[in-house]
Amino acid sequence: LMSNLQVGVLSLDEEDRIVEANDRAMEILGQLLPKAGAPPALQDLRPVTFGSFIHPTIYISPNETYRSSESPDPPRAEEFSDAIYAEYIRQERGRGVSSRYYARLKGADRAGRAWIRVWGTPILGRPNGAKGRRTFGIFERAIFWPELEKRFNADNRSKDVRNAPRASADAASEARSRGSDHRDAGAGKREQDGADPEATMWSARLSRGTER
Repeated sequence: LMSNLQVGVLSLDEEDRIVEANDRAMEILGQLLPKAGAPPALQDLRPVTFGSFIHPTIYISPNETYRSSESPDPPRAEEFSDAIYAEYIRQERGRGVSSRYYARLKGADRAGRAWIRVWGTPILGRPNGAKGRRTFGIFERAIFWPELEKRFNADNRSKDVRNAPRASADAASEARSRGSDHRDAGAGKREQDGADPEATMWSARLSRGTER
């Protein structure tokens, strides 16, 4: 059943590791993943987390509800709220509620294929912290990605501006340090060059006399 769906479906453990995936999920994420009923070679793949496929910052749409297709009136770039994936997921799962957000895939060849729309269930399964508890995620390519890309780029520019003064201060400190090293080296050379020639001559004679 999962194989025929037009949306990506993932089963994840409590550590965000992908336990099972359908064909559409592997197609969108661009990687072979463990698959229910698959040959042993696909079951023994190295564990990988869903978070490793997406940028750390995710975006939440106002009044978002999951449907198989998006609203014809998408929010504007400034209306999205941002969150850190790991923190947001931990908080939502801790509250026992579903999570709904947009995420940008790492390494996507173009913006139109970079954005996905995700809906995740709360942690399901055995109570009292027993092992084997799962969460399920459904995702599809985001149709209205231009506003998301606009917001993503604006946020990155803002980070660059905030980090610029720190980078300039670090560069200035390094330049001052290099200048201090050059001055110390120059002072040492001047002390050598300015040595008294007569004192140097007598020092050499005394040294030769001691050797004899």
